[in-house]
Amino acid sequence: MGKSRLSTEMEKSTQSGWDIKLKYGDVRADALAKVLLSATVEIKADVKQEKTGYLFIEYRQRGKPSGIAVTTADFWAFEFLADRWLVIPTVDLKAIAKRIYKARGNRVRGGDNDNEGVLVPLASLLVP
Repeated sequence: MGKSRLSTEMEKSTQSGWDIKLKYGDVRADALAKVLLSATVEIKADVKQEKTGYLFIEYRQRGKPSGIAVTTADFWAFEFLADRWLVIPTVDLKAIAKRIYKARGNRVRGGDNDNEGVLVPLASLLVP
């Protein structure tokens, strides 16, 4: 009796490492869930980003440190398109914002209360 189509497909999947990839994916999904459930996350939405390609990272409000300068959050999460999120460790975001500010000096005013901040290209957060 010949093999069923399903058993042949399963055999091919196992041979291509599909089972290992699935286990790895499960482990990484668990890791993400653990991070998001046990860490503090600051949630941001930048409505202008869709048109400009930049995220506004606030660091001063009314002359006092605020935003990225004072956050105690482990991660920042940006909703950059409807239901599309970017989660980044705060320490990494601080380093990127600092590097961009030093290179370009692009301090700007923005946010809800005409706060001071730096414009960070979304693309710079998507590549290491």
